[in-house]
Amino acid sequence: MIRFQTAVFPLLCTLCVLLVHPAGAQNLNTLSNTYKRLDPDLVGQLTDDPACKITTQDFWTVLQALQAENVFQTQLRGSSSFSFNSDEAGDNTRYRFGAGASLSRGNYPSQIQFSTNIGVTLRGSTFEEEVSELSISYDHHQSLGFENYFFAERYTDNFLGIDQRYEVGGGVIFQHYSGYTASGQGPKATMNAFDMNAAYDLAGQIDAMAADEAPVDSMLAEIDEATRDWYQCLGRAQSADTTSLTDAALIDLIRKTKADLKALAKFQHEAQQATQKRYGRLRVGLLLGIFGELEKATVGDTLVVDDQDTKQFFSQSLPGQQAFRWEIRPTFTFRPSDRLRFDLRPYFKFPMPWDWQEDVARTDPDGIDQRANVRVDWINTLTVRIGSSFLQKGSVSARLTYRLLYDHAPPRTLLPLLDPETGEPLLLTAEDTHHILKLSFSVAW
Repeated sequence: MIRFQTAVFPLLCTLCVLLVHPAGAQNLNTLSNTYKRLDPDLVGQLTDDPACKITTQDFWTVLQALQAENVFQTQLRGSSSFSFNSDEAGDNTRYRFGAGASLSRGNYPSQIQFSTNIGVTLRGSTFEEEVSELSISYDHHQSLGFENYFFAERYTDNFLGIDQRYEVGGGVIFQHYSGYTASGQGPKATMNAFDMNAAYDLAGQIDAMAADEAPVDSMLAEIDEATRDWYQCLGRAQSADTTSLTDAALIDLIRKTKADLKALAKFQHEAQQATQKRYGRLRVGLLLGIFGELEKATVGDTLVVDDQDTKQFFSQSLPGQQAFRWEIRPTFTFRPSDRLRFDLRPYFKFPMPWDWQEDVARTDPDGIDQRANVRVDWINTLTVRIGSSFLQKGSVSARLTYRLLYDHAPPRTLLPLLDPETGEPLLLTAEDTHHILKLSFSVAW
């Protein structure tokens, strides 16, 4: 017998979001230490050489942008949403309330997200939870175009007879980003103002030549004048000394910066990818995954029980079921502007080949109710950012969501009563389709 422990799941999800640090934390700490060593405020000490401020400006600009990205990656971000509507006709009243919240940390190369949504109805004096959803996911990019993901989700849907459904699994996402929104042009230019990787390659080349005891003159010949001036300013800023470095001291400084530049080059690449992901105008992709499922359902419906068309309502709780599934999800996101975003997420969930058909047998073998155990979860979302929120760096958005849930083999069971037309046991079946249209408002922080 399957037992569902509802309290443990949300607790674990919350702890994971608050405690798990995104992959790449070691690299972020390296950046922070490097930033403290290469403090751009030290350049201001060279008051008699303002040319150094110009020579090193691009480097400091990128370094400060990387430090800001470091802070963003380690911050806990979230949003809250709500919706409400009421109906009244005669003595009948109905109030429907929806609320949701999400938390996330990181962006690229790793991100962890937690979200919850609930929809409840007060009909007269009867309180009823119609739909609720609780999920946690972890994504890690091998590259911007290839991503691994893992997830756990709990879902209930009173319309489809789903008391509780748990899904745990993972997979891969192939995707492509293109273009930038208007607000992404500035961060893109800032991240590309100075090439840390080129500086690291040069430091590696000089270090290798020095290890081979190459003459100083031959090493200096590999360094162009602009780069030489940059290192002169960097060295003088660190030592707060206005005198020029000797050739030997310059070579020594280049070799010493190799480790820092390696860390900076790696994080600059990640920050450039994160900028593309955050401000991308278009995203197309394909998700492929596999997951395990636990489900507990209750079937209820009104059926005709005799030749006089007498109708009777039946409700029956079904035993818990366990299954494995695989899924595909085409992905499409389009952002024509910073204020407008359209998302298309159609999930197609299939059973394993050996469990493709789900049968409910009747007395007569020819009367078997046999259906392919396929599900569709189609989500379309249009988000309009209204403006900034009262919270710093936050925003207020209106969101219109259409969601189609379809189960080709819904929960069903046979009753110990005969169908007045066929003489076979009555088949009690849950709804197979649920349409959700929701307008909500959210505040991000």
